Amino acid sequence: MNLEQKKTQKRKKGRSTKDRIHTCAMNLFRQHGFDNVTVMQICDAAGVTKRTFYYHFSSKDDILSDVIEYVGIHTEELLTTFTEQSSNVDILWKLLSAYSVNAEELGQPIINKLYSEKLQGKETAVFPDEMYLYKTTIRTIRNAQFEHEISSTAPAENIAYALFHAFRSISFTWAAGNSTGDLVDNYRSVFNTILGISSNSGTDKTDPQQSNK
Repeated sequence: MNLEQKKTQKRKKGRSTKDRIHTCAMNLFRQHGFDNVTVMQICDAAGVTKRTFYYHFSSKDDILSDVIEYVGIHTEELLTTFTEQSSNVDILWKLLSAYSVNAEELGQPIINKLYSEKLQGKETAVFPDEMYLYKTTIRTIRNAQFEHEISSTAPAENIAYALFHAFRSISFTWAAGNSTGDLVDNYRSVFNTILGISSNSGTDKTDPQQSNK
């Protein structure tokens, strides 16, 4: 094994450890509530030392703020599973709807806590420009326009901007307990409206996680 292969292996091992810590922490947050979980409990559940925990995260709040990027990284990995027959609109929906699936899995209290942190000015990334999948979204929208899959002729950047803000607004309202209807259905409705897609166009509405099982 050469030096570059060793570096790649080390990065993968580090990512795997970070993912395990993240997953265990989220499970504990769901079961006991964010404020009732300690770093030591997370370490015990993940089978790591405190030193390893603090190598990957500065605090348990850091895990929470890492949620969006975490979802983005794992959702982008879905790109490699899409077939050549997949339309750009289907790919776009699977990328963006992954956030709604993740929100439902985490539950309203966790998402509420996440947005409360953002409203207190603790979000450092510029929204939506620095969101993990933003550039991929723009690129996919351009492809969909080129293939005449969507009717909107607005700049791809404007469409992506509208989608990200609309999805965030829906998530925030849902997390606050003030929304009506199903979360995924609400996402899909605004998705179709912004892209100019009719509701019976046949867009793939499957769960992006389930479609790959």
